Amino acid sequence: MAEVHLPLLLANEIGGRREFRVPGNSVRELVEAIEAECPGFRERLCNGERLRPIFRIVIDGKIALEGLDSSVLENSKVEILPAFGGG
Repeated sequence: MAEVHLPLLLANEIGGRREFRVPGNSVRELVEAIEAECPGFRERLCNGERLRPIFRIVIDGKIALEGLDSSVLENSKVEILPAFGGG
């Protein structure tokens, strides 16, 4: 099962839990598995079928460019991070 880590701002909205171990072959499947445990998670993370622009996904240390359609391995570490910018 993949290990998923949530930022505090997202975890606070679903009861405070920040780590999950859930099955799935894509970020979308991981989101659905977390949604089953914490109803409302998907709505806070996604806008319809797309990831909200305030979040980024990192899989095994690399930014996931395909968003929810990004593939994950059984032992992947997935981090959902707040988007950041600078100037």
